Amino acid sequence: MLNRIIFLFCIFISFCSCRAEQSLDIGDSIPYGVQNQINEKCYTLLNSATILPLYYYSKYISIGGTDGIIEFIKDETPDKVISGMKIGDKIIVGSDFFKKIYAEIGVGFYIPIEDGWNAFIGDANTDEENFVVMFFFKKKLCSAASFLMNYEEYKIWLEKINFNQ
Repeated sequence: MLNRIIFLFCIFISFCSCRAEQSLDIGDSIPYGVQNQINEKCYTLLNSATILPLYYYSKYISIGGTDGIIEFIKDETPDKVISGMKIGDKIIVGSDFFKKIYAEIGVGFYIPIEDGWNAFIGDANTDEENFVVMFFFKKKLCSAASFLMNYEEYKIWLEKINFNQ
């Protein structure tokens, strides 16, 4: 009897440790049961024309995707550091991080960092003096490259637009 209890306990520990070590990446299957844990009704950061359901994966991590495949990962872990950045860091105009900013038209601004991760630093209406790391994300690349440009290209493009008054 004691051997069975020890055996079952070992299986339980193995199952828990495997689940804790499970990594997520774009193109992976959405883990079983996650689809029932809705985070937000929809999310639009995949690109300017795509809306995805967003589900809780853990306290700070949400994933989005269609057809059971992960297309978007959002990580708001407060103490996570990627490439020297963490949530809440201000991006100073002229800094090395500032020089790496990309604009996704109609969505917002972010900085590509390591291993496919990006730091989201402001929505489409954020002034460059107020860029702050809000969360980290990975996403399926947008096929419409015209939605994405570096920040300097974006400012030049914006100056050329003639808004009707």
